[in-house]
Amino acid sequence: MLSFKEFIEKVKSEIHLLCGDGYQIIIEPVPRNNGTEQMGIDIRKGQGEEMAHLCLDSYYEQYLDGMPVDEAVKDIWDIFNSFEQRKVPEGLLDDFEKAKNKVVFSLVNYEMNRERLEYMPYVPYLDLAITFYVLMDRTENGERTAVVTNKELTAWGTTKEELFLLAKQNSPRLYMAEVNSLNDVMKSFIKDTKSEAFFDEFIRGEEFPLYVLNNRNGVKGAAVILYDGLLKETAKSLENDLLILPSSVHEVLVMAYDKQMDFLSIRDMVEHINKVEVSACDVLSNQIYRYNREKDQVSFIILDMES
Repeated sequence: MLSFKEFIEKVKSEIHLLCGDGYQIIIEPVPRNNGTEQMGIDIRKGQGEEMAHLCLDSYYEQYLDGMPVDEAVKDIWDIFNSFEQRKVPEGLLDDFEKAKNKVVFSLVNYEMNRERLEYMPYVPYLDLAITFYVLMDRTENGERTAVVTNKELTAWGTTKEELFLLAKQNSPRLYMAEVNSLNDVMKSFIKDTKSEAFFDEFIRGEEFPLYVLNNRNGVKGAAVILYDGLLKETAKSLENDLLILPSSVHEVLVMAYDKQMDFLSIRDMVEHINKVEVSACDVLSNQIYRYNREKDQVSFIILDMES
């Protein structure tokens, strides 16, 4: 069994054989959400822009689960080729007119990303922050995105308020929302016995059916709660206000709100599952929220003060 360092070197060597001369293969740590970082591989043509950037941590996990190294290398190579054949519009990030129809948003935890947020435009939202990125390209193998930093904001001569308005228009179009029942699906993903006990107690008898809100791409889908009308329509279908549980940056769970619920136990469940089930870079929040359909507003649930 190869160590992570040995795995990286072997992947780099085999990718180099496939690429041949004229390409750069760069292995370097990449800052991620919540103060984490992952080891990434960049493949560049000559001295030009990055053609593909992939996370090697996830490939190493698959290797430990039995994926041969050559299969990982083939997958990386196929993804690289799919992006090289579909050129990104030249100067997409340099030209606001080209980029503005591809600006979308995501939700991250504010406190866990405080330092990172100093370098990018964001809009505060509860204990979270709305950040922005540009969808550069999308293929059947994945997509390429670029985070909008203060550098782009200045170069574009725009404001974070304008980015937010653009992202509210673009995100539902480029990342269509989905609402699905998740009781059985969520239980199939939970592997920690204490998490399962929390969950079983919470949904006993399916008195409170859970639904997952995310997008069809399965990436950064928690931001769908910002889509105009989505929470309102969901609350209408349940004929109630909503309890919102932040499952991860990729999705949230919702259910009909009941003021008699044991909110302390529910928050404990969210916090526990974040610790043992959710990757550190994917944690959104340990808070729980209420959507008030009359006010069309999301707010914190203040424990011991519900009425």
